[in-house]
Order: sequence, then structure tokens, then C-alpha cells
Amino acid sequence: MLIFLFSLVQTFAQNAGIDSLKTLLAKEKTDTTRVKLMNDISSKLINIRDYENALKYADDAINLAKKSSSFAKGETQRGLQNGIALSLHNIGVVYYYQGNYPEALKNYLASLKIREEFGDKIGIAGSLGNIGLIYFYQGNYPEALKNHLASLKICEEFGDKKGIANSLNNIGLIYYNKGNYPEALKNYLATLKIREELGDKKGITGCLNNIGNIYYYQGNYPEALKNYLASLKIREELGNKNGIARSLANIGSVYSDQGNYPEALKNFLESLKIDEELGDKKGIAGSLNNIGNIYTNQGNYSEALKNHLASLKIYEELGDKNGIASSLNNIGIIYSNQGNYPEALKNYLAALKIQEELGDKKGSANSLNNIGSIYTKTGKAEEGKKYILKSLQLSNEIGALGIVRDNYQAVAQADSALGNHQSALENYKQYIVYRDSLLNEENTKKTMQQQMQYEFGKKEAIAQAEFEKQQQLTAAELEKRNILLVKNKQSLVILEQDNELRSLALAHSNAELKQKETFAENQKKEIELLNKDNLLKQAQAAKKEEELKKQRIATYSAAGGGMLILVFLAFALKAYRNKRRSNVIILKQKQEVEKQKTAVEHQKHVIEEKQKEILDSINYAKRIQTAILPPARLIKEHLPESFILYNPKDIVAGDFYWMEIVQLADEKISGLKDGEKNTEDHQLIKTSANQLILMAAADCTGHGVPGAMVSVICNNGLNRSVREYGITDPGKILDKTREIVIQEFEKSDDEVKDGMDISLC
Repeated sequence: MLIFLFSLVQTFAQNAGIDSLKTLLAKEKTDTTRVKLMNDISSKLINIRDYENALKYADDAINLAKKSSSFAKGETQRGLQNGIALSLHNIGVVYYYQGNYPEALKNYLASLKIREEFGDKIGIAGSLGNIGLIYFYQGNYPEALKNHLASLKICEEFGDKKGIANSLNNIGLIYYNKGNYPEALKNYLATLKIREELGDKKGITGCLNNIGNIYYYQGNYPEALKNYLASLKIREELGNKNGIARSLANIGSVYSDQGNYPEALKNFLESLKIDEELGDKKGIAGSLNNIGNIYTNQGNYSEALKNHLASLKIYEELGDKNGIASSLNNIGIIYSNQGNYPEALKNYLAALKIQEELGDKKGSANSLNNIGSIYTKTGKAEEGKKYILKSLQLSNEIGALGIVRDNYQAVAQADSALGNHQSALENYKQYIVYRDSLLNEENTKKTMQQQMQYEFGKKEAIAQAEFEKQQQLTAAELEKRNILLVKNKQSLVILEQDNELRSLALAHSNAELKQKETFAENQKKEIELLNKDNLLKQAQAAKKEEELKKQRIATYSAAGGGMLILVFLAFALKAYRNKRRSNVIILKQKQEVEKQKTAVEHQKHVIEEKQKEILDSINYAKRIQTAILPPARLIKEHLPESFILYNPKDIVAGDFYWMEIVQLADEKISGLKDGEKNTEDHQLIKTSANQLILMAAADCTGHGVPGAMVSVICNNGLNRSVREYGITDPGKILDKTREIVIQEFEKSDDEVKDGMDISLC
């Protein structure tokens, strides 16, 4: 099966602000400058994928340059010709992104011709690089390499670091597709060094992605995932949607190879969604191809075929030979799994023909192995073995460990069909070695750790931002409540004072009004006592003035006025004391609120930390528990019509399923027919590889974490019974497992009564 990994290729595109350029264009009168501005606008439009308008500005620039160059001379003539070259370059870039490689190549070559006439070496390097990319996508690797090396030479002469990095990257891509991983990695690492010197974040992400591809095909999944996640992180920071889609697809490929199909499908579907938003046909085809492979592994052949045929159609429209071969190979796998061997062989052979034309060693090795397996299944094991051994030679040559693993399995099946049982056993042992090295617990743990670190960092940043936001909201809310509380208290005091004033001096409405105003003013300026003194003096002055004017007022009126003054004085003193008392109460309440707020925030922080630690531990435990379960693809391989229904009640479970493939020695089964009993007194079903398939479903006591711990001990007991003690009789396996589990629990000083219900066949 071919998983479609995405690599970064470099083009020579330019950027500028569209609006400012259009403003300059409207004011500019010189034709040479107008042509340059039109090309700059065209380049910017290409970057935002507005291809229609990009072509329009490029065509307008060509027409204006041709019209003006008919009577231009010297530097003006040279500038106009350079403008035409740049316009042709931009048109080529548009056709390149649209997948129209013949038209793209036509325009790149026309641009190169003009640049060579005027000796524009930097322009020549750019044209050569883009021409090399077209030849690469057309599968013409010799011509592609020739152009990229020529571009590299010019860039080195001029010390153009960015151009050097682009050329090295594209040269690495050619070696990668030819299966020369050491040479590809050498070029990618050299590119990465330059990108880091330049601070080119977008370029760095592409290098990390390409380096991850090398490690992926060498079977080093932890290093592959490490580089993919590092690339994804930077692309998310840059908002580079196309790059994010590529990283998601490659991360999905790692999970697919490790049998984690749900996680792989999740990444592939996210990648497809972005590709469709961007209208990226090549990306869509690759995503459909990867999604089809997941459905194949899950046995959903109708959905798998639908995706691969859609992918094939797009690759044919683009003229992408490498993609066509990949789709044909994967379609062949579906037909093979359905037992339609003639149709499977037809697709494998068609894929192999294209891959050999391209010099694609990796793809050829995969197709050769698939063809050999078909011949073995159709009774032509001798012919099949020839193809498989040729594939083994190629895959060893390029260090593609995943294909080497498949080769040993296929050649073991061929030897078994030919009756070469000793050779079949030796080759099957080699298959087990490579399978376990690629899917060993350490590798799985490392890839899990890489993903967990990435997800933890991402979630931690989100949680921190949310917590800070919540803190700000909480503080603002408390402050708002404090202000409201103070206002309410003040309003209450004013209301009480107002009622008291009304009851004591109802007859003196004017004085009451002045008193209210005095209180309100004192509240705002917090100088209540001073204002009240001033008001008292004003009242006394007014009283004296009134007495001078109205001397006819009787003595009792003067006495009444004096009493009124005394009332005002008493009321002012009382109000002042109440105000001080209220301020003390409010201050204490505010201090209590602050104290409670601090306690609540501390308690919240402690709870969040504990909850996070618990969930992280349980989730990590889930990954470890998942690692001990047999891969779905292994079960599917030996039991094609089977399915697994596994839905833990909690994050981790006390239930587990188990499978073990036992390779029987020849003497153990010699002379037996299917269904006869051997010396261990149990039914033995012979397979082509002399295998005994043991499977079990177990329900351990307890749920959640306790149940999961019991399941690990019981699973280990089953493994030891078969692997360490060599038992194959189901009843004896269970007896031995019970004995091992009891021994484990007897080590504790406490009495442990845990165990499991199990069915084993």
C-alpha cells in the first residue's frame, strides 16, 4: 500500500501590497514602470490564488511592453524585455498551480529565452528552477536534476542564499522520489541550515516536513512525527493553511502505519477539508488517496475504491505520473483483498510501468512485492518469488524498512506454497523481526509522547489564555460589585438621613432641600464636614439678615429660629458620625471580599492543577493500554471477515482483546490433516504458513484505572503462557495464566481477589 506523503517544493514568487501598487499604477506615466507595477500586482494576486486577475495583469503587461518596445532603445528596451520575461514567468506560475504543466513549461521556457538574451543570470536561475519543477512533476527526473543543478550553480556564483536553499531543497526532493534517502537527507539538512540563518520560518517548515518524510520511509516514526509536529506548529503560527494541510496528512500517515486508523483518518479528513477550501487539486488528490487507504485497512472496500478512483481522476487531469502510479497501486490492493486477482494484477503492472519510467525505486519495490503476492495467490509461487526477491533487493538498497518487512512476509508465503518449509520459517522470522522493530513498544511510546507534548503545549497555551481572561473578568466583576455595594450603602445612608430630615423639619422645606444638596456634595468630594460648616454659617447669616429686615417678628420667632439651628447642628453631627461608621463597615466588607477572592482563586488553581494531572495520567495510561492490544490490521490480515467492537466505559478499561500467532514446527503437524488431534489433544487447523491463531476476549474485575491495571497483568499472563512456556492448548493456556496471575497478586501483603472472565479459542 502506498501512503501519499507531501513534500515541499520551492518556486520563485514575489510579494507586494496590491492596493498600494494599483494606486501607483494609476498615477504612473512611464511605460517601463507601468509594466513592472503590473507584474508586481500579478505576482501578489498569484499569492492569494486570484489566478484569473493574475493572468489579466500579466497579459496587459506583455501587451504594453510589446507596444512600447517597438520604438524604445537602450536601457528602456532592456527594461521592457525583462518585463515581458517576468510576465511569462507569472503566467507559468499560474498554470503550474492549476496543474497545467505543458502550458506552464511553455511560458517558463519563453521567459528563460528572453533572460538568456539579456544575460539576466538571477532571472535565468529562477526560470531554470521552475522548469526543473515541471520536469519533476512530469516524472522526467534527469531533466529536472539538470535544471536544478544549473540553477544552483548560478545562485552560488552570486551568493544568493535563498536561491541556493530553493535549489538544494528541490534536488533533495528528486533524490527522495528516486529512493536515495541519504542524498535527499543531506540536501534537506543543508537547506534547513540556510533557512535558519535567513530566519525564513515558512522555508524552515518545509524542510522539517521533508526531513520527516525521510525518517518515515526509514521506519523511524518518532523522529518523523517530531519533525512533522515541529513543522505544523510553525505553520499554525504563520496561518499557512496549505502547509497545515500537508503536515496533517503526513502525521496521519504515521498513525496509519502504526495501525491507529481513527487518529489517521481524523488527520486525513482535516487535511482534505483545507485542500478543498483552497482549491488545491494536488492536495485533494493526495488526501483522497490516504483516506482510501484507511478504508481499505478497515475493510470498507466500496468507500476505499470510491476515494482512490476520485484521486486517480485528478492525477490524470494534472498529468502527475507519480500520483497516477500511487492510485493504481492502491486500487490493485482493493481488488486483491476482494479476490479479483486479474484486475489487481492489471493495476499493479500499470503502476510498475510508470514507476520504472520515473526511476521511482520506492514505488517500484512496492509494486513488485504486490505483483509477486498475486502470483503466489494464483498458484504461480515460483514466478511470484522472483518479483518479491527483486523488490527485497530494491527496498534494502533504499532503506525502506516498511517494504522490507512486507517482502519477508510475502516470500515466506511463496516458500510455504512451494513446500520450502524451512525457508518459509526463516523468512517469516525475519518478517517478525522487522514488524516488531517498526511497531515496537518504544517506538509507539515515543510517537505518543511526541503527539502528547504537541497537544499539551497547544492546550496549555489555550488554557493559560482562558485562565488569564477569566481572572480579568473575575477581578473586574468583583470590583464592579464592590463599587455597587459602596453606592448602595451610600444611597441607604442618604435615604435614612433624608427621612430623618423630613421628620424633624417638615415645615422648613427650603432648609431641607439645601441639606440634601449638602449631603450629595459631601458624598462626591468627601469633604462633608467643611461644607456643612459653611452651610451653617450661610443659614446664620440669612437668619440675621432676615431678623434685621423683619424686626416686627416676636421673640418666640427668634427662639424658634434658634431651636431650628440647634436641630440642624445636632442632625449634622449625627450624620457625620453615621458616615464615619458606614465607611468603617464598608472598608471591613471590602477587605473580607478581597480575602475571600484570594482564597477562591487559590482553591480554583489547586483544583484545576489536580484535575489536569489526573486526566493527563489517565489519558497516558489509555495510550499504554492501547499499545498492548493487537493491531487491527494484524487481526484483519489473519481473520479478514472479523470486526472489533471495543468501547471502554471510562477512558481506560478493564476489558481487553488478545491475539497471538504461533508458528508450529514442521514435525508437530507432519502427517496431520485439518481437524485431526495432535499430542496436545486439541483441534489444529493447518494454514499455508503452519500457523496456529489464538484469540481471546477478556473482562477483568473493576472499571477505569483499577480494571486497566488488572487487564495489563492478565494480558501479560496470556503472553507468558504462550511465548515463555510454549503452551498452545486453550485450556492449558488458561490454567497457566491463572497460575501466573495468582503468583503476581500473592506478592502483596493484602488479600487481592481480582481476576477476569475470558473466552479463548
